[in-house]
Amino acid sequence: MANFPVFQDLQFKDLSLAFENDQVLFNDVNVQLPLEEIAWIRGASGEGKSQLLKIMTGLLMPTRGDFSINGQGVGQMSFSEMLPYRLKMGYSFDYGGLLANRTIHQNLSLPLMYHKIFSEDDVNQRVHAMLERFLLSDAADLRPSEVTGGSRKAACVARAFLADPEMVLLDEPTIGLRAEAQTILADLILEQRQRGTLKHVYVASANDAFMEPLATKVIEISNKKLVCKPSVGVVAPLRKVAEG
Repeated sequence: MANFPVFQDLQFKDLSLAFENDQVLFNDVNVQLPLEEIAWIRGASGEGKSQLLKIMTGLLMPTRGDFSINGQGVGQMSFSEMLPYRLKMGYSFDYGGLLANRTIHQNLSLPLMYHKIFSEDDVNQRVHAMLERFLLSDAADLRPSEVTGGSRKAACVARAFLADPEMVLLDEPTIGLRAEAQTILADLILEQRQRGTLKHVYVASANDAFMEPLATKVIEISNKKLVCKPSVGVVAPLRKVAEG
């Protein structure tokens, strides 16, 4: 993975997103996203936090405009052109993505084995360590339907970090996640950032208690636009005004 391109510039260019029922989530968004930060994506329910992350991973195409990586529009990339970037991303969306007919261990190892990123021994070591870290060792040989919702969510979140990604995108990672696992997640983000492997973190979350001590930047969804704020120091005053 060392020869893969790094993320040097991420931008939304004239980007709009609307659904078939004419619901508009984003309208002519032009913004350069912060890099080498833990960015907290905030917005009211239904304002497009999940869709924003899916656009960034190339899983959702905008109605108009584009999301560009290093100056190249994702909508214009072929699968082979996008793949090197995808392999440097780790992402987690809700409880989705776990195969019902595979064990938790297999669900975590399959993406790494499929892309041949690491040797089989290395994959097994990485998965074992991550399962142990997220207190999932006892669930390793069980299928998703045989474990608790909290364990399924922990597995989805843990999988995002297995390949030492340069960028991580997490959609409401704390919903359904036990308090102990939330602390483990926060520590893991900070640890990988300090190690230098994880550079760019984007978290869509309504969990203020989790994000306030963690975030270094805020991306606010407001009036179908994105506003990047320089620090989380503005968060608490904004909330007091809203509540007042």
